[in-house]
Amino acid sequence: MGVYVKETAPMSMSRFTEQTRNEIIATLNERIKIPACPLCSTNKWTLADGFVALPLQPDFTAWTVGGPVLPCVALVCNSCGNTYLINIMNIGLRHLVEKLQVAT
Repeated sequence: MGVYVKETAPMSMSRFTEQTRNEIIATLNERIKIPACPLCSTNKWTLADGFVALPLQPDFTAWTVGGPVLPCVALVCNSCGNTYLINIMNIGLRHLVEKLQVAT
């Protein structure tokens, strides 16, 4: 049983297409078992409506802009806001990243 809830923002404000959102939710439900939130014990999560790019930095002496990133999606606890970041490259959604690279 999945614990993922679709984002409730109106489609005009949506960053994911309905097809992409459904594919991400289905993949998360197939590949990952998210337990109740470790902070508040709630078992309801929302998929944030957009990708999260965690920048990889060569060291801590300078901030590099435009370098490599870990492409993620975020699951946010509906009660306390605790957030899980899931690397989409590791769960079989690499094609979503490749599609974004072609579009830019």
